[in-house]
Amino acid sequence: MISLGLYTALFFWYYPPICGIEDEQGFVNQTIFWSHGAISAEGAGLSKNLGDLMEVAGRHVPMRHPGRSLITLPFYLAGGYPAIFISGYLIHIAMVLLASKILGRLNWSANGAILLLFHPTLLIYSRTIMADASAGTCLLISVYVLAKPSRLNVYDCILAGLGVSLAATMRHHASAALPAVVFAVYLRQKSIRDALAVLVASAIGAVPLILLNLYVYHTIGDPYSTKRGVFDIDFLKFQIPFYVMALSVFWPLMFFSIVLVRGQIQAVMIGICSTFLAMLGCYYFHDTGTNPIQTMILGLRLMQVALPTWIIGYVVVISQRINPYGRIPVRYLNRSNLIGFQSLSLTLLSIMTILIFRAHQNQLLDYDLRRQAMLRAIPVNSLVLVEGMMPKLAGIYREDQPDYEFHLVTFDGHKSYSDEKIEAETAQSHPVHLLYSPKSAGGQPSKEFRELVEKLQAESIKTNHPQVYAWKSRKPATGSGSIAP
Repeated sequence: MISLGLYTALFFWYYPPICGIEDEQGFVNQTIFWSHGAISAEGAGLSKNLGDLMEVAGRHVPMRHPGRSLITLPFYLAGGYPAIFISGYLIHIAMVLLASKILGRLNWSANGAILLLFHPTLLIYSRTIMADASAGTCLLISVYVLAKPSRLNVYDCILAGLGVSLAATMRHHASAALPAVVFAVYLRQKSIRDALAVLVASAIGAVPLILLNLYVYHTIGDPYSTKRGVFDIDFLKFQIPFYVMALSVFWPLMFFSIVLVRGQIQAVMIGICSTFLAMLGCYYFHDTGTNPIQTMILGLRLMQVALPTWIIGYVVVISQRINPYGRIPVRYLNRSNLIGFQSLSLTLLSIMTILIFRAHQNQLLDYDLRRQAMLRAIPVNSLVLVEGMMPKLAGIYREDQPDYEFHLVTFDGHKSYSDEKIEAETAQSHPVHLLYSPKSAGGQPSKEFRELVEKLQAESIKTNHPQVYAWKSRKPATGSGSIAP
């Protein structure tokens, strides 16, 4: 309880002021659309230029899974944009409490759940509106079922299947855990009927998600995630070493617990963790920071779907090595030494949490200042050609948010804007604005961006942030003034 209190105090002391990740735009905008009783920008009476939307049958709808937005909805309805971050706090608390229940079922101390509470990756993403940790929390429902010391009944099997389908509403790829859960139940029960019960329950649980996809996206499957990113076996050669390191640094050698764990959760842990290690090992991307430590913290973002299970397995392995016969009776412990060790551990973990939260808070406060600088420099309803990080700071509907039409100058190294669109704007005497803000100090715009500033004879606009650079076009769009090559 003391550790939960420390986390709570630090979370609200460093309460997030703004979303800082591009993907959050879709989750939050989806929540906002639903709060208006709609599924699209048009239905909600809001701008189609908000971030992370896709056009389907003439409507602009969010490109994100529904589960995380549904969790956020009551907080938005109760307190608007500032209140949405409480949802991340509660998801984190629920994850820790569920982990403590799992450890209790396994006859190990619930105190081991502190390693979930204070894991740097889970800590920092608890301050966001992202869905990876909530997917991992839902998969813990299936792990909880399989941690039961006695034989499973049909209701347990149904609950195990529903855990997977709930996780899939947060992140569709969490459904990849289903074969692992089904197989673990079969090994445990030696019953095809029980394994089928898990499969059927998961399928039934997926029906609302399928119906929503049909209604919103006009497809049964995932209409957006599968169109982004690349999977290739060649990526294993650099992704696997990264995950081995990142999963072994903060809790020493935790990566290897996947092959050392024993007991009721052995099969499900190996199945879930190895499934997502193989999947993400073949994926082209993991998040990066400005230094190796940040990269190891942020780079486990996608792995959060399996990370809570992995940490529980690690706690079990450590516990089995320290005391292979179960809980150590209190009468055999030196109480003063135990209290001293716990106090030292909590102190060190609290210091680590303060450092992580303070660094993240400073970054978010800087993002908020950048957003304010942009709002002052760029007029409402402007066409804005942009590079850098600004679109994600203006892509979520807020009452003070002007309607900007953003166009990236480059995407994946290629020209991304339309000459015709720019010429149409300038032909109506509407100046085109250009905006650049590097992720970190010292960043430089692309060659294409600099050339566009010259072609438009754009004049610099003063902003009140040293990392926000703005220009306004002066060049006409006709005759010799055409920007087209």
